[in-house]
Amino acid sequence: MVRTKKQVAQDFVARLNARVKGFEAKPVRLDFSVLRPKLQDIRGAWFGGIREPNIARTAVFGPNVDRSDEFQHAESVGELTNIIVPLSSDGVTHMLMFAAEGGIVLYQAYQDTSDEVAVIDFALSTILQGCLSF
Repeated sequence: MVRTKKQVAQDFVARLNARVKGFEAKPVRLDFSVLRPKLQDIRGAWFGGIREPNIARTAVFGPNVDRSDEFQHAESVGELTNIIVPLSSDGVTHMLMFAAEGGIVLYQAYQDTSDEVAVIDFALSTILQGCLSF
């Protein structure tokens, strides 16, 4: 787990791969087509690679936004790159963003790193199970 911006994390992992003998981190991809049926509520989504004039990226937000016409249109002309979802664990709802490149963003502030790890572990062992490819 690396707590930083995406580019910094990617550079860090590349350096570890190059400099630490026996260490090899491989890229991870999230398969949204496997994940989405497991989700009850998508609160936000980013799309890239938009095949429309004058638009490269777009985002939509709101409760159950995946049911909106705007989401459906963006999905038909672009590629889903990130989603924001609520995830409930032990009576607490956590807001998380999942990225196509395997990143997980936690939106709440946590008191302890072990709490962050517990939320990520819960996500990996439940809704992300079977959605990641290495």
